Amino acid sequence: MRGVAWLLLVGCGRIAFDARTGDGGSGDASAADAGVDVIDPVGMLDPGFGAGGIVQPSSGAESIGRAVLAQSGRLVVAGIDFTMPSARLAVIAVDDAGVLDPQFATNGELFALPSTGTSGFGYGLTSLPGGEMLVVGDGFVSTDDDFLVAKIDAAGALVTAFGGVDGFISVDMFANDTAQRAVVVNNTAYACGNADYSADMRFAIAAVRLDTGAPDLTFGGTGQYKLNDTAGSDECLDLVFDGTDLIATGRYDDDVALYHVSLAGTVTPFTTGRLGSPRSISRLASGSYLAVGATGGTGFLMRFDANLALDQTFGTQGVVMVPNDSYNDHVVDALGRIIAVGRRNGFIPVVTRFLPDGTLDTSFAASGRFELTAVPAGDLGAVVIDEVGRIVAVGHSDDGTNRMMILRFQ
Repeated sequence: MRGVAWLLLVGCGRIAFDARTGDGGSGDASAADAGVDVIDPVGMLDPGFGAGGIVQPSSGAESIGRAVLAQSGRLVVAGIDFTMPSARLAVIAVDDAGVLDPQFATNGELFALPSTGTSGFGYGLTSLPGGEMLVVGDGFVSTDDDFLVAKIDAAGALVTAFGGVDGFISVDMFANDTAQRAVVVNNTAYACGNADYSADMRFAIAAVRLDTGAPDLTFGGTGQYKLNDTAGSDECLDLVFDGTDLIATGRYDDDVALYHVSLAGTVTPFTTGRLGSPRSISRLASGSYLAVGATGGTGFLMRFDANLALDQTFGTQGVVMVPNDSYNDHVVDALGRIIAVGRRNGFIPVVTRFLPDGTLDTSFAASGRFELTAVPAGDLGAVVIDEVGRIVAVGHSDDGTNRMMILRFQ
């Protein structure tokens, strides 16, 4: 899920808008508040950022970017560093020019493992008040992989008061668990993912108090929910807050599904009957929902009405299929255009922009699609719109070694 920006004025190829971000956004609307014109990207990389619009910031020999936040004057990326014998959490900050921010962690980079674990993976990054951030993922703790939740302050240090030890909370949902994304409501973080991924994959959500790191027992009585209704795979890949409850997307018996999740921990699945993996969800200004993902070698966009049924006015029976694409994340801009990121033909990093009705926006790049052919192979895992309207995507390149990668469009 990513924030939606509401249109105020359009003119001369630039947009002035009021940035209202969700759990994946920066929460910083300083440019909009000041009435600053913001950029309407046309699908060209920004030459003022890194080397021709591309930054590969990590000093680690091998790393992957999986999540990004746009904060005032900088970008923060979370992911995985493989430099050590086992994987470790990586959180990296770069300034507006794409240079590592020396005010963040150690020369712009934080690498960390839980004190009781031997690996750490960062998959989701969420803004908190005061510039703090919440990272979710998984790590090998004791005997298997658990949900990992960590709090990081604005200076890039783990908040050790969170959980009372090292800044990490591990949540043992079952055997081999992984958290993908999180949303914050009041003083609770709701991390979603799957439990028992190596066997009978289960839809899973953990509720963690932000002040102490303790389970929020108002959620299901234990602070956990695990669904195992089907013979196929059930999982949660992303979620949003609709003002009252949580709406999650993932799989139910291998099919694309939305889930209605109350803050008390009551969960109701709504399945589409269509095979696929929806990896990102957003709530639109109309109150409907958009999910993007992939099935086989085909990317998809699915729009759902407020009742969580496929919106028959969108695409074909609520679905837009894009052959040869595979989408990991998306964001919706001020004009309702959909920017989806992932890979094309299995190995080319791709940024694709759609009009609100799901047709390709041919004013963006080459017929609506930007393909990064400057690297041999790779993938884009997350996208955000910064405070002046620029599209920022993160992921990795692959020339035999994975390298974290940030792209910014002018």
